[in-house]
Amino acid sequence: MSAHAVTYAFLVPTQMRKLLALPNTGSLLFPSLRVLVSSGTFLHPGERAEIRRRLSPNLFDMHSSTESGGITALHPGDPDEKQASVGRPNTNVSVQVVDATDTMRPAGKSAGSTKTVFSISPAA
Repeated sequence: MSAHAVTYAFLVPTQMRKLLALPNTGSLLFPSLRVLVSSGTFLHPGERAEIRRRLSPNLFDMHSSTESGGITALHPGDPDEKQASVGRPNTNVSVQVVDATDTMRPAGKSAGSTKTVFSISPAA
């Protein structure tokens, strides 16, 4: 990808983990990438940090469903304290979180133990 100055890549976490297993050269593996998207399964906060350090700082970690497409995303500029979350809802997506006691949680409030996440999007 570097030889062709690729600027956009969409990889699943398994592919990113394999790239992180390569020897660390001390420089970015993909310096030309403007956007690196991950989706398909969960990335741990430590993995996200290592991907941004070693592959590209321009990581977008997307969370989706087959039925509705992209629901939430962590963006490159999101603060460190948000890295354990699934990010914020994508444009034109509404999200409602229900906790383990079947209580709807207000926007921006931690659900503690999340039971269900409802989403409404134009793709659904």
